[in-house]
Amino acid sequence: EISHKLDEIIEFSGCERYVDTPVKRYSSGMKVRLAFAVAAFLEPDILVVDEVLAVGDAEFQKKAIGKMRDISSQAGRTVLFVSHDMVAVRNLCSRCIILEKGVVIFKGEVEVGINEYISQTERNIQNFNFKERKKINNLPFFADFILFNKEGNISGSFKISESIFLRSTLQSKFKAEVTLRISIFDLNEFRILAFDSNNTQEKFFLKKGTNIITCELLDGLEIKPDKYYINISIRNGVDLLDHIVRVASFNIVESDYYDSGKLIEGDIPLVLKKNNWKLN
Repeated sequence: EISHKLDEIIEFSGCERYVDTPVKRYSSGMKVRLAFAVAAFLEPDILVVDEVLAVGDAEFQKKAIGKMRDISSQAGRTVLFVSHDMVAVRNLCSRCIILEKGVVIFKGEVEVGINEYISQTERNIQNFNFKERKKINNLPFFADFILFNKEGNISGSFKISESIFLRSTLQSKFKAEVTLRISIFDLNEFRILAFDSNNTQEKFFLKKGTNIITCELLDGLEIKPDKYYINISIRNGVDLLDHIVRVASFNIVESDYYDSGKLIEGDIPLVLKKNNWKLN
């Protein structure tokens, strides 16, 4: 069946240029795209898709959602979609199940399930306890992570345009070249922003022992008042050395962002930006 549909599978996966390259040389994203394409075109009675949208670009994610929707609605088959992406769950699913430690804690309508999940997430978000962390390898790893303000005080609450400093403490048993990524998510598991030193061609040469890397957001985040949380990771090239999900949470609080003498009124958009108006 795979042989019969090979051309469709390769085209959908977007791996045409690398079809003669050994799969062991594929990136993690390419492997997932290829695996999803194979599974989706085999016409299974039940297609189980686990976090496939966590990798790949926006174009592939759109194609994957479209393919899953076709399998479900047009072919009448079951798709079991596992994800923390509430936007994708809302757009794709007709029923929702929430699992916690292997136990079903909710089963029912999607919108009700999403609201329950967000409530659970908000209750469960706590700053990561590094003291209980144990490393099982000798790779560089995160030993601490804090947020502090321009006065140097550790904080979990910032005004919309208040400067934020994110400090990572790394431990390494040897010299290593790494890049660092900090991703900021809302309670819907939607990634709002990502700061990746690899994108700015900033590579850090770790020394043996303790290393401190600080990311400075001098203009703040300029996003609407709400609660957010942070994921962090370090890489050596394409190799993931360490990552922590929900390492910290923080609040953006209302303030006189536009210097107008009052708080922002009405339905506040996700992203804010100061602007000048002029009548000619």
